Amino acid sequence: MLACVTCLIEELDVSSDAAIEAFHTARNRAEEQDFAFHTSYSLPETIAMLRSSQHAARRVLRQARIGDAVVGVGAAMLPLLDNTATADVGIAVVPEARRQGVGRALLESLLSESRAADRTRAIAWLQWPYDGGRDGSTSPGMQFAAATGFHVSQLEVQRVLDLPVPIDVLDTLTAQAATHHAGYTFRTWTGAAPQEILPGYGRLIGAVETEAPTGEHVPEVEVWDEQRIREQEAELEQQGRTRITTLAVAPDGEPVGYTDLVHAATDGGRVYQWGTLVDRDHRGHRLGTALKVRTARAMQEAFPDAPYVRTWNAESNAPMIAVNDAMGFRPVGWAAELYRDL
Repeated sequence: MLACVTCLIEELDVSSDAAIEAFHTARNRAEEQDFAFHTSYSLPETIAMLRSSQHAARRVLRQARIGDAVVGVGAAMLPLLDNTATADVGIAVVPEARRQGVGRALLESLLSESRAADRTRAIAWLQWPYDGGRDGSTSPGMQFAAATGFHVSQLEVQRVLDLPVPIDVLDTLTAQAATHHAGYTFRTWTGAAPQEILPGYGRLIGAVETEAPTGEHVPEVEVWDEQRIREQEAELEQQGRTRITTLAVAPDGEPVGYTDLVHAATDGGRVYQWGTLVDRDHRGHRLGTALKVRTARAMQEAFPDAPYVRTWNAESNAPMIAVNDAMGFRPVGWAAELYRDL
């Protein structure tokens, strides 16, 4: 294994604006090099995210320096309420510092911290351009992952929907779906979730990772209690992000599906698709279409200058891909969930 003899791995000082700015710059430079549609964060978003308080996970942050220059960064999230045998890890190295052992040194620092916290599996996530091919063989990130013992759990495709979606398209999809879900109602809100729906809403959020298609790594259902939901909402507010959510409610009053879109005001007004889920017992009623169309309509009414929506779907998730295709999404990239046993 190549050692990084010239770099220093150290903990990020999140109390320092300058330190976070250097961390942010290195991360974005590295990811912009590899993929134009990388998941970016603005500096204000990064500051708010790294300083936010969470009771659901512990964040480990590392930076690599050569002299005074930050040339690589790494982060690990250690869940505390669920999935407590795993660590979600990610690293980024600026182009001119690659193949010098920086990435390996950052990764080993994160994995060492994960092992000390009794984690037995590391999970990572990588993206590369759609024209780079399904196997990602030309992706520097995938080459690094293979060389450091990670395996592909499942593949996803990133898609983009240019906004605004023509109103006649939304109206047609709404009308086509409506005949399939008589008796169901929908509730859309902006910002904080209404208090009275938190138990059902939290159950749906927690089930997204297990109800959506999974690969070799099968996660546990996540715990989304009131505190976790409110902490996430506070972080979004601090980041200048706005979430619009739609809930599907069954005739008996039980929440059975949801979707949410997040507008990033300080990140070029981009919109990100977060979760979408319909309970298994309520599928086949085109609730997914109804949820996504209603939320897209509300988002583009609220933010008419938003350029596009980004979403990710497991390659095997044919029903959701069909909904996205009907709305006009187009593929722009691949993504891989990776795992490595510790």
